[in-house]
Amino acid sequence: MNQTLIIVTPVFAIMACGWLFAHRQLISDAGINGIVNFIFYLAIPAVIFRTLASGSVQQQFSPSLLLAYYGAAIPHFLFCWWVSRRLFRQAVDTSSLAAMAGTFSNLVLIGLPLIQRAYGTAGLVPVMLIVMVHSPILFTLTTLGVTLGRSNGAAGGIGRIVWNSLRSVISNPIAAAALGGLVYGSLGLPFPSLLNDTLALLGEAAAPTSLFAVGATLAACKLGGDLIEAVVMAVLKVTVLPMLVWLLTRYVIDVPSGWSTILILSAAMPTGANAYVMARKYNCYTQRATAIVVLSTVISVFTLTALIALLPPL
Repeated sequence: MNQTLIIVTPVFAIMACGWLFAHRQLISDAGINGIVNFIFYLAIPAVIFRTLASGSVQQQFSPSLLLAYYGAAIPHFLFCWWVSRRLFRQAVDTSSLAAMAGTFSNLVLIGLPLIQRAYGTAGLVPVMLIVMVHSPILFTLTTLGVTLGRSNGAAGGIGRIVWNSLRSVISNPIAAAALGGLVYGSLGLPFPSLLNDTLALLGEAAAPTSLFAVGATLAACKLGGDLIEAVVMAVLKVTVLPMLVWLLTRYVIDVPSGWSTILILSAAMPTGANAYVMARKYNCYTQRATAIVVLSTVISVFTLTALIALLPPL
């Protein structure tokens, strides 16, 4: 347990620093936005491209990784939708946004830094592969649910929704870096030392800035809406989803040795801010989505610490 605390304490301490800076107004909203843009457009893509372009990933890649994660995430999304719809009597479109908030993991800002610290660069590979299709899959499910809910089941525009989601793989800088890294590595091209050093230097800034940005962003979040539903969705996110991934990797799907630990931790990450972004886009469920982001992050301090202590090493 002492070793686990050594791993996780700096992670959550940097998040606390971000929260304190924003709470005391030592950094402005514009400053936070600037940091987030640096993370998403430079720092994280640099880490992802450099790791995947090494070529070793292609030798280790197995479709079972994605099948194990999304074989749990998609049914979990549908279960969260059902809970919101039946237990809390929400409309179809609202339940779709609730399912997004109960399923979408903060893999970029928390997952990558925490897993890198706990397991080194080797632990990043499964996360990067998940990240590459994370938004397209869950954004598509959510958008389809909202669209069908607001059109009384009409099918018009569904093809366009799916196409736009697929295009996001290219337009999203993180997904594009993952795809570009896989292609570069598979071609066996030499990796210039100057490019390697530049990306490495950018990558060193990814973890601390990401964690700081999470804390600073949380300082602006206010709890509101139906807190009972928010608590339920937050708990489902950080407990049931990783449990489903554990069941699949243990009893159903064979994944490379040690990577089941990374898949479970990825599923246990708190809700990402994109859940709030989707809610705001549709002008619905914004307060509860915000509450789920905050509550799942707080709960994950304890659940992630426990999982790192209990799960086998790589």
